[in-house]
Amino acid sequence: MHTEYRAEWVAAGYDRHMGSAEVVRPPGRDVLRAYYLTSAEYAISNIALGRIKVSRFSDLNDPFELLALRVSERQVRDFGRLLREEYDKSTGLICFSKNWISPPLWSHYASRHRGICLGFNIDRAALADVAYAEERVLPDKSFPTSDMISGDLRSKLATTKFQQWAYEAET
Repeated sequence: MHTEYRAEWVAAGYDRHMGSAEVVRPPGRDVLRAYYLTSAEYAISNIALGRIKVSRFSDLNDPFELLALRVSERQVRDFGRLLREEYDKSTGLICFSKNWISPPLWSHYASRHRGICLGFNIDRAALADVAYAEERVLPDKSFPTSDMISGDLRSKLATTKFQQWAYEAET
């Protein structure tokens, strides 16, 4: 183990408890180290085939993905559901974590602690951090028509989750 690497990880902006901090040096500034937890079977397949699973929003653990709007009007709630259906048809995502040391991550995503964690160095520009919020997102003035919804609000809805999911530390 290389205990001197931990200071380098912290200097690069990572949590001081970074799981890889005594094994390898941190990646460069334009790159983020991200982790993908999965079953051993899928990990071996992913490595052999050089690919990992792209998920649809409807396949995620949180049934409220893309449904973070704080509204009481039925029309806007219905729009949120339509937006989710639209994203589900056209957009996929890969869920990475910023660290691999959380026991719930291993329980939920790595075959109940029997799986594998794959580490990737990914261009930071290709990633979007998830915001964990206690309150739902307020809609912008573009409602109620779908063709007028701002790109900023779409992005915010795609990257906002309830605070209780914060252990995932997703990017």
